Amino acid sequence: MVGARAFSGAITDEGLLANDPAISSNYEPMRIGTTNGVISDIGWKNDRFGINTSVGMMHEDNTIMGAMATGLFALAGTDTTFVDSDLFLVLSDSVRVRARATFAHSVPNMEMNSGFGLSSLDSNAFALGADVGRFNFGVSLPLAVRRGVMNYAYADYDIIELDDGRYDIAVTDFGTRSLDLKPTSREVRLNATYNYHFGEFTDGAFGFIYRIHPNNTDEFGNEALFMMKLSHMVGI
Repeated sequence: MVGARAFSGAITDEGLLANDPAISSNYEPMRIGTTNGVISDIGWKNDRFGINTSVGMMHEDNTIMGAMATGLFALAGTDTTFVDSDLFLVLSDSVRVRARATFAHSVPNMEMNSGFGLSSLDSNAFALGADVGRFNFGVSLPLAVRRGVMNYAYADYDIIELDDGRYDIAVTDFGTRSLDLKPTSREVRLNATYNYHFGEFTDGAFGFIYRIHPNNTDEFGNEALFMMKLSHMVGI
């Protein structure tokens, strides 16, 4: 199986709203950038095993992997090259194992801001899951930066007294500092889902997600989410 496709669209943030959420018709995620790119796929599968690999290039405007910055840290855009591979293995009629890995290399295009620079970024993501009957289990490492440095200029100031008794501000120290963008803690996500078929037109599911170091930080503790879904189709 070989294929290729192109894409173009808007990057939005569900946490930022463009309109008043009190009016349901005005619930619209904030648009923070645009993206476009191309993807080439190659894969092979049969009833028991399958593997697919995608190689692509993506250009973003005003964001890096969906992250937005303004002012001194404004971004003109980012060019990303990525490789994404996934496979499945059927162990029995009721057991299916899935695995996926993604690697990306991003080159930011900075605005014309003096004193600020961003190196290229290497990021990756991994996932492993299993479907056992009506149950789905998974463990994943969501996308995170693994190599990247931000450089910025700094200056320390002090108030000094002049010979004539007046005061002035003087630079006491200046230079360039570097900030490692690799998170000290990486998110680990555990999830489980149970699906149940109630009838010909009704399906339900119960889900659980446990996030260790959510959003790649340990400052706010872990997070647990419980979900329930019920869908019913009405025939016409």
